[in-house]
Amino acid sequence: MKTFIPRFFVFSVGLALQCSAIAQEKVRSFTWDRTEYIFNIETGAANRWDQIQEDNPPLSVSKAIEVASSFMKRIPLEDDKDKWILREVSLKPNGRSNNEWFYVISFWLDLSRHRSHAGSSPRFDVPVLMSAAIPKPDITRRK
Repeated sequence: MKTFIPRFFVFSVGLALQCSAIAQEKVRSFTWDRTEYIFNIETGAANRWDQIQEDNPPLSVSKAIEVASSFMKRIPLEDDKDKWILREVSLKPNGRSNNEWFYVISFWLDLSRHRSHAGSSPRFDVPVLMSAAIPKPDITRRK
């Protein structure tokens, strides 16, 4: 019995594979003064992690947090805000490869003393590569 595979299916699968090969991850974050930080994620051999062969990623979670926390000390705070606090750590594969990974370390402004603030706390995400590097962000001040 012959299997029939429609041509459009083969074309769409090929196109999807080609698009995923050129996809680039971006992490966007904003500060209080509407400054936008865009991190373009470029990974390579130093960021590979074969989760089947290795139990843990090449960079430990604690080291990734340390690197991101150091970076956050340079992000300006509004005058009456206390500090950025760690809220979440996630591990993400780069869209181009299932074996290239990076962390996203998320910080929120500590608004515990500001009861008048409505809504959620501002969040700032910092990508940390397995090489312990943070991609240099493109910074734009929005009006």
